Amino acid sequence: MKRVSLVLLAAITATVSAAPSPTSPMYSLTPIQNQLGPGPSLDLIDGKPALLFNAEDKHLTFKSGERNVVLDNDLGITGGSYTQLQGDKNTIHAMWWTHEKFKAIYFSRSTDGGKTFTKSSLVTDQSGVLPPYHLIESNGSLGMIYSDERTPRYNVYYNTSTDGGLTWGRPDMRLDTPPAKDLQSNNLEPQMAIIGQTQITLWRDAGQNKEGETQRIIMRNTTDFGKTWSTEKVIHTSKGVMHGLKLVASNDFFVLTFVDADNVKIMSANKSGMDWTSPESLPGLQTSSAGNINISQGKANELAIVLSAQPEKNPGIYSSTFNLTSNKWEIPATRIDPKTFDNTISISPTITTTTNGVVVAAWTDFRNIIPQIYIASSNDSGRTWSEAKNIGIDAKDFMATPNLVTKNDSTILGYQTYPNAKRDRLYYATTPVILDKNGLIKDLPKQKIYTDKQREFKLQTRVMKFWALREKADFAATYPYFDPAFRNAFSQEKFNQAQAQIAYKDAKWVGAKIEGNVAEAEIIVTLKVMDMELKGKKIEIPEQKEKSVKATWVWIKDDWYLVFKGFKDQTYLKY
Repeated sequence: MKRVSLVLLAAITATVSAAPSPTSPMYSLTPIQNQLGPGPSLDLIDGKPALLFNAEDKHLTFKSGERNVVLDNDLGITGGSYTQLQGDKNTIHAMWWTHEKFKAIYFSRSTDGGKTFTKSSLVTDQSGVLPPYHLIESNGSLGMIYSDERTPRYNVYYNTSTDGGLTWGRPDMRLDTPPAKDLQSNNLEPQMAIIGQTQITLWRDAGQNKEGETQRIIMRNTTDFGKTWSTEKVIHTSKGVMHGLKLVASNDFFVLTFVDADNVKIMSANKSGMDWTSPESLPGLQTSSAGNINISQGKANELAIVLSAQPEKNPGIYSSTFNLTSNKWEIPATRIDPKTFDNTISISPTITTTTNGVVVAAWTDFRNIIPQIYIASSNDSGRTWSEAKNIGIDAKDFMATPNLVTKNDSTILGYQTYPNAKRDRLYYATTPVILDKNGLIKDLPKQKIYTDKQREFKLQTRVMKFWALREKADFAATYPYFDPAFRNAFSQEKFNQAQAQIAYKDAKWVGAKIEGNVAEAEIIVTLKVMDMELKGKKIEIPEQKEKSVKATWVWIKDDWYLVFKGFKDQTYLKY
């Protein structure tokens, strides 16, 4: 019973991770506003968590320790999305996208460790910019690439700043070639990376071109930070649909991963950026549902790759290892979030490599029905992984959209959470990732384990108590039995008002099929529609015969909850 779960992430609730002590300098809990994109940006600056986020007053805010600096006061707009934060002990770059008045990217810089920031500058030349966008710095100059729709469909633009982001070039530079007459550009997912003085940009051309509807990946490079560019070079073509481009620089290689039709592919180039290898398909995983590809440096010239995929069978988080020297995948795609039953999904993976070479991955996992953060580590560049562990205190901890960051000797995990049952305040939590001498994650809370017999007994008990309340017509008392997503959407008062005029009696337990934390329970009950009056005349509704009623119940922490199903079996709970 695989259910796509992005809808739930806007309404998650949680308790804070148990791993750190609240006195740890790596621990923080910050109230935030929901925003488009992956949520607040996280970095480690001078050994402390640093965030760029929309505060509760909706203003875009930088936070490090107890210091908060508002960055959008001088713009006449409030807040932003798709935030990015890059920094060290002194210099910090903050970027964000907005569409409040027009679609644009803004930039601000600090040179005193985040105490003060420059006046926010407009990076883009005209309205129409769209995420994603990428920033690089070299010898004091800044370069940014972004997608833009100022002309029909989508184009790729580049801009630079030579004064630390105080001002940006006018006009900005279009990098893709305008198509022939009567055709439209459709250039998406611009990427950028730099090795030494060689900077490359590439993007996916999904528009019409001389090959018809063939999609292409096109690249250009520059060695003078964008003053001049090489001509466009097509490095890959496909008859299928491509998506999920991710470009990184690793040692002396440029590395590109992407999804091509139903294959995850990788290709690399030397530091000139001009000579690309043929794409290598990831063995063991053929699905167009792959995405969220994450790359991190392993040992020597090896890369650890982690991604999510939702095929009909075996959906979850996958990993593999790619050797840049041999240009080969070392192992087939392997699940790192194995579950006894694949009736829930895992999404939003993130990855980092510690200074000791241990690869750490985290993701949002729905195996306990409520979204939670699971984490695992690898000592061999992603070939094998430790057992996936839940960072939460218990299975009622709601948390999502993890982010891992490593700097110097510290690794930190951030995620979004609600710390109370009312779900009235969204927070961003950070906690240190602590490894033992074997590279295994330590200091995680232990989960209480129930046996299958205990859970089966609790299910039958819970179901029959629910129906006993219905037989008494005490419908209000059944409200706590429903799943938390439904109760978050419907108050007790609204629930009471919506109850149908039906009488129940003689409910009998038939049985249940339990798969992990999802159960299909069946009872037999006699139903009778209440007598009613029509134009002053009482109408008696005959009693119906026994009826079989099947319903889905889910196990959350220590008990079962009935999944509310509405019109056409639509549910509020997604897992």
